[in-house]
Amino acid sequence: MLEVMPESEGPLLWLRARERLTVQDYREVFVPRLRMVIREHGKVRLLFHLDPDFRGWTPGAWWEDVKLDLKHRGDFEKVALVGASFWADALLKLFARFMTGEVRTFLREYLAEAWIWIQE
Repeated sequence: MLEVMPESEGPLLWLRARERLTVQDYREVFVPRLRMVIREHGKVRLLFHLDPDFRGWTPGAWWEDVKLDLKHRGDFEKVALVGASFWADALLKLFARFMTGEVRTFLREYLAEAWIWIQE
C-alpha cells in the first residue's frame, strides 16, 4: 500500500509504503502524483518512507519501479529512502549512478532528518 503524506506540497513528495507494494500502487498513486509534480515544478524531491510493516514489492511492482526510475532518472532533484533493508539500500545506490539528483538513505529512526534534508 502506498500513501501520499499530507506534508507533500510543491516539489516535495513524501510517500509512505506499508505492507506490500503492487502494480496498482504505482499506476494509481505514485506515477500520477509524480507526473503532476513534474508538470507543475519541473523537478521532484522525493522522500520514500518504508514503514516497519513493509514487506517489499510484488514482482510486477518491482518492474514498475525499475521502469519509473529509468524513465524519470533526470526528474529527481533529491531522493531520500528511509527504513530500507540492506538489499533495497544497495539497489537504490546502484540506480543512483544513473540519476542526476542527489540520493541518500536513512535509517528508520532518522525520518525527521530525512524530511529536513529533502526540504533543503
